[in-house]
Amino acid sequence: MKLNSLFALSLALSGASSFMPSQSNSVAFSRQTKSSTSQLANIIRADAEDFTFDQGQGGVRLAVESAIKILGDVKHAPGSASTEVNNLLRYTKVSEVDDSVVKSVMSKVGSTLICTGKGEELYKDPGETSLEEIRLGPNEAIKDALVSAGSVSETGNMVINFLGGDDLMFDEVVNALTDLILDLSPPTKCKVSFNSLCHTSFPNGSATVTVLSTQGESKESMKGAEKAVASGEVYFRDGKWYTVAEEDINEVVA
Repeated sequence: MKLNSLFALSLALSGASSFMPSQSNSVAFSRQTKSSTSQLANIIRADAEDFTFDQGQGGVRLAVESAIKILGDVKHAPGSASTEVNNLLRYTKVSEVDDSVVKSVMSKVGSTLICTGKGEELYKDPGETSLEEIRLGPNEAIKDALVSAGSVSETGNMVINFLGGDDLMFDEVVNALTDLILDLSPPTKCKVSFNSLCHTSFPNGSATVTVLSTQGESKESMKGAEKAVASGEVYFRDGKWYTVAEEDINEVVA
């Protein structure tokens, strides 16, 4: 019995050793690897000068410097709302508009400010707990706006304007738009349009919303920022008014 066990163990060890590479094979592999590495070293060489990235290539500078606006309409009915995007425009700048000019233009065309609001983004790591807290800027903005929102029961045209830094996410704006319309409950006949504007001149992590009721009057006699305000496109943030003018549309092609 003892001899049989030793014989079996000897066979097992001899079989296992057959899977181990021989010393001659290992040396050959090592030489082959060194040879391949040497050949690659003759082909791949580092640049003598540091690489400088040109932001003008590929439209990077155009995207960074431009104010980006997505505009469209909101189709709504009692208990439902859906967003339709009509266009995406780039502007060379965002213009600040004096408070007196905004009020004067709104008075001339019969526009009314329904509400404004500001929201801050927040993500609180749950750590070792399961209590995760996430707040999105556009959603917090409409919550703030709804606190002091006026009645829209007689509104025929409504313009909703979102403003944020270059981290403003359009899908978050869409969700906030839907919630805002459902809460305001405008008449079915009310035409609702929206503007979502982002630019690096505004801080990341926050968003504002400005909602106006307009009369849909012709603004052909106006131009620049006044024409934009007359059409209902004006953004209120931290006590100041902003807008983008048609003349400042960036038509440069990357």
